[in-house]
Amino acid sequence: MEILLNAVSFGQNDAGGFGIPMIIFWVAIIAIFYFLLIRPQQKQQKEHRKLIKELEVGDHIVTIGGFRGVITRVSDKSFHVKLAPEVEVEVIKSAVGRRDPDHGQEDSLDK
Repeated sequence: MEILLNAVSFGQNDAGGFGIPMIIFWVAIIAIFYFLLIRPQQKQQKEHRKLIKELEVGDHIVTIGGFRGVITRVSDKSFHVKLAPEVEVEVIKSAVGRRDPDHGQEDSLDK
């Protein structure tokens, strides 16, 4: 019983348990989250916005759903993408994942 009383009173002796080491700990945790999670995500979003602005008619793209196609028309909020001969769909700009790096190898859309 005496050990429990000593443990309870121990926390009351050091100014509420919140000192310089605790502040340093929380600053370090926030810095780790910023540099490992927030900053890389912001960088990736910035690169994606830049990609969307640079895309134009004739560019080969891959959507986030995995469809490959060629941009045939650009509007304010979407692209019209040719997926196959006589197949054209409207894709919201945010659904474009990346440019298609393999577009030169297989050009079956022009047949």
